[in-house]
Amino acid sequence: DLPDMVEALGRGTERMGCRRRGSHQIVAMAAFVFMASGDTTKVDEKDRERMDKPHERRKWETRVGRVWEGVYDLKHSGAGMRESDSIPIGSGDAAANVWVANDGTMIFLLAKNDAWSENGRLLKLGEVRLRLRPSMLLANMRARLHVNNATIVVKLDSGITIQSWFDMTGGGLLVQVWDPSSQTEVELTLHTWRSKRRPFEAGEEGSASGANCRPRFIYPDVVADDENDAIVWFHRNENRSIYRELLENEALSNIPEARDAPDPLLNRTFGGIISGKSSVAGEGRKSVSFKKTSRITLESSVKSSYHEMRAFFHTATTRSPQEWVDRVVSLRAKGEEAEAGSISFANDRWWRHFWLRSWIQLCTDAEHAANRCPEEKFAVERGFVLERLLHALSSRGMFPIKFNGNLFTVKGDKYDPDYRQWGGMYWFQNTRLPYWGMMASGDGELMQPFFDMYWKSCRLHRTRVKTWFGHNGSYIPETMHWWGAYGDGDYGCSRERRPSWMIQSSYIRHYYTPSLELAVMACDWYKHTKRDQFLKDVLLPLSDDILTFFEQHFPTDLNGIFVLSPSQSLETYQNAINPLPDLAGLRSLIQELLQIPHQSISDEKREWWENLLSKVPDLPIMPVPDETCSVRNYQVDFSLNDDAGQYSMLAPAEAWSPVTRNYENPALYAVFPFRLFQMGKDPPPSLSFNVALQAYARRPFPCNRGWCQDAVHAAHLGLAHDAMKLVVQRFMSTSLFFPAFWTMYFDYTPEVDTGAVAKLALQSMLVQYDGDSIMLFPAWPREWPVSFRLHAPAETVVEASCVDGVVEHLVVDPPHRIADITFPGSSCRADQ
Repeated sequence: DLPDMVEALGRGTERMGCRRRGSHQIVAMAAFVFMASGDTTKVDEKDRERMDKPHERRKWETRVGRVWEGVYDLKHSGAGMRESDSIPIGSGDAAANVWVANDGTMIFLLAKNDAWSENGRLLKLGEVRLRLRPSMLLANMRARLHVNNATIVVKLDSGITIQSWFDMTGGGLLVQVWDPSSQTEVELTLHTWRSKRRPFEAGEEGSASGANCRPRFIYPDVVADDENDAIVWFHRNENRSIYRELLENEALSNIPEARDAPDPLLNRTFGGIISGKSSVAGEGRKSVSFKKTSRITLESSVKSSYHEMRAFFHTATTRSPQEWVDRVVSLRAKGEEAEAGSISFANDRWWRHFWLRSWIQLCTDAEHAANRCPEEKFAVERGFVLERLLHALSSRGMFPIKFNGNLFTVKGDKYDPDYRQWGGMYWFQNTRLPYWGMMASGDGELMQPFFDMYWKSCRLHRTRVKTWFGHNGSYIPETMHWWGAYGDGDYGCSRERRPSWMIQSSYIRHYYTPSLELAVMACDWYKHTKRDQFLKDVLLPLSDDILTFFEQHFPTDLNGIFVLSPSQSLETYQNAINPLPDLAGLRSLIQELLQIPHQSISDEKREWWENLLSKVPDLPIMPVPDETCSVRNYQVDFSLNDDAGQYSMLAPAEAWSPVTRNYENPALYAVFPFRLFQMGKDPPPSLSFNVALQAYARRPFPCNRGWCQDAVHAAHLGLAHDAMKLVVQRFMSTSLFFPAFWTMYFDYTPEVDTGAVAKLALQSMLVQYDGDSIMLFPAWPREWPVSFRLHAPAETVVEASCVDGVVEHLVVDPPHRIADITFPGSSCRADQ
């Protein structure tokens, strides 16, 4: 009941330093709860069991105490904030940018993971604006993001405290307001900018990239009148969708497998319902519903010591708008059964489990206590924590992270908050990087939406391959809408005298590498989790599709060796024969598949894989252009003439046009993502490790921004100082007020890959693996003390520390895996 809920909330907020009084002297409070529909992914049960043991919990909480103690918290003081000062919170499916404007209005810019418009754009849901009467005095406002449970607390000198957080177990957002004077009233207003049908402005159509062959329009939201005490609003793709147009453009509209599939955008409806109630002092503490003063405004009916507002978000494809409204009204009724106190306790438990999964610490507790942690080390520690935080806030819905801003884009100078450069399509090169780093940090379950989207899209890819090329198999396009269609601009608006397979954009025309990388990532996920259902339902059929495509699409020479042509080496070399990324990908994927236990694979399938592997050409190499040339501005810690491979280096392809169109280093794909060259691992036959070192030293495009992977390549090559330098540069890059909202370089602000690459490289400096072997400290600089807890394949957890080149602490769970630990680097060893 309400008194119990208020008391529970008091206990929950005491941890934040908020005031708490006896149950009969409760401070004035307003609570604002958003509940989002949709399933949320559970914490790994094995970790849950471990962490619920009191002695284990005490030990691990000591290790992650810096998160609990607020070491990485973000603080803002002074006058009001702008959109660029916003702070992220979220449930993984729904999210919000939060800030307090100069007029004292607290603004929640709302987003949802599946709010796809008729044009294939990922739209915002709208803004909710919270005002207090009397209004806030901002001169001495203090705002703080408590990282331990993703809670924003705003305090004013008047004694008012506002606390905002999402519920990670049910998707809700709770905003509480305490006022010692008990005189505060609350006004809640919905603001939407999609108010009428209009064409895109000049330049704005870039946010609908992939659907620009015809004039497009933005359509209005609907505010319904169904509820007397609630605001109901939604956006509906009413009989509007680009899906059929794109099928027709690709010559697939008459193919039954594509034609008969349901339109994923048509009549998709998303929005929410907001309501509120106020408690009345006295016996029983009764509640009074908010009054609706307009279609978009709710106000507290009385001055009260407690107000509570709830909103429920929902996305569904329905036969009518009313069906959607009925569903969201039912969600409200069900959601309001949950007490805020129980939500708070479940939420805290979720975050405790999350933070105990992994950590990386570079400074001692004493250094942090005395505020003497060096700036570079603190930036790396905090960067790792905030990257994990963002992944938790945005990676638990139905769809993968949007590479161009995630759920946290804000209104820019020119266009409304729905705008994001490069639009609603997914680009594999950019999307994959956050997910590569999730396994080592123990967040592998957050990868499920990534695999789900790409695997489900293969139905359309198979149809396309059969229709265009007349053979079986499928491939993953580099750029695609989430259901698998090419964007019309990439595919080409005018198809006259072009065969259906002739993609207009030369950047992706013969770009097949994403298919191989996706399958290798699936192999990694299976190795970590040992989920046999994933092996059966996703990994094996996905790999069969991809390998069948390569086998049937490309010819062989007189010796039975594949000739991958026409092809390209990523986007950079757009005319190539036997591009290294694809050759490395084929070798890596087939070798990974052959490591799967025999009982899971038929002899026939294993023979097929071995036969395919025998047809893959050797990796291409080329002479070093100039043995005496400098190694640019990077100080690499290896000799350039230390073995038989001193005069050779990995090449981008067997043959290629020298014209470059992008800034990638394809030769280094043999290092990452396909890991044929790693510290502590034998290189491919007839090649020395030095061909990879030379390729790194003389890479044509040194780059440490956005999706560039120099830091990861350096880590996998054992170049400890190079890797650390690049990781520090990334974690200290220019950002908005929130330190992990990196400013745009390639994609859009906040740039997702800047921090994702830094996190992945940092983890790779500490832990790598090959087969059963777990390689510790393969690229760690001796002068940087470190303590960490990270994850390895076969559900293995490694906890270790290294000081002055000596391993001081090492715990491996399960214990028998300690026999698989190796130390390939020279900077930290257990035998010193």
